[in-house]
Amino acid sequence: ANVPGFTVNSFLSFYVEIAILTLMQRTTLMQLEEELGAVISKKSKHKLEDIQEDYIKFNTQFLLREISAKPQAIELYALLKKHLYIDVHKNEIENQVNTCHELEIAKDNKARTTILSVLSLLGVVGVIDNVWDWLDITNFEALLSCEKLQWLKPFVNLEWFSRLFPPILSV
Repeated sequence: ANVPGFTVNSFLSFYVEIAILTLMQRTTLMQLEEELGAVISKKSKHKLEDIQEDYIKFNTQFLLREISAKPQAIELYALLKKHLYIDVHKNEIENQVNTCHELEIAKDNKARTTILSVLSLLGVVGVIDNVWDWLDITNFEALLSCEKLQWLKPFVNLEWFSRLFPPILSV
C-alpha cells in the first residue's frame, strides 16, 4: 500500500494518545477508590467532600464519552474502557460516594431531630410553667368548682393530682 509515512505516524500517535488517556483514567479511578476507602474507614466528612470534588472534576474533564468522530477511534476507546474496567470503577466510586453522602445526611438528620426534640421539650416545660404562673393555682378544687371548668371534673382525679403536685394543693 502506498500510504505516506506521516499518515501512519499520525494514526499511531493518535491511538497511543487514546491508550494513554484510558490508562490515566484507570489509574486516577483506582487512586480515588483507594482514597475513598481510607476516608470511609476514618469517617472523615471533610475528606469525603474533597474526594467528591476531585471526582466531579475528573468526571467532567477526563472521563469522556466520545473522544473522536472517527469510528476506529471510538471503537478503540470503547474497547480499552471495557478491558480496563473504567466504567466498573466509575460506578463503584459513584455508589460509594452516594452511600457515604446518604449516611452523612442521615447523621445530620438524627442530630437535628435530637436538637429539635430537646428544644420542643424545653418549650413545653416553659409553657407549662407560664400557664401555672398565669393561672396562679393555689387551690385546684376551687379552680374545678369554677363554672366554666365543670366539664373537667369527670376527667380529673384529685387524689392523683394531689400526689403529683403536693405544693400547689397544700397552700
